[in-house]
Amino acid sequence: RIPTPYQFKVFKQGLPVTKEFRFDQIYDTDHSSLSSDAVVRSLIEGLGRSSSYKTENMSTIMAYGQTGAGKTFTIDGLIKMIAKQAFSYDGHVACSYYQIYNE
Repeated sequence: RIPTPYQFKVFKQGLPVTKEFRFDQIYDTDHSSLSSDAVVRSLIEGLGRSSSYKTENMSTIMAYGQTGAGKTFTIDGLIKMIAKQAFSYDGHVACSYYQIYNE
């Protein structure tokens, strides 16, 4: 369970420090596919709008959950929507896709 909508703390016994991660947005199971357009817009806002390669706008998507919960299906759908919109901009767009499993 995430304590607040914008931060997540990781505790592990035996470690001397706590890691804190901050997020701009967290979408849980209460978000329907009706809001996916808004999610895509927020992820790519600003991409390709800069004429300078010195200005980078980055987004990260992470899906986490139980086996069979639909993470791969969700990410595949988001990637298609993001690519369609992001590659319509003038400028340089790059992406990476990683799948980590059995961790």
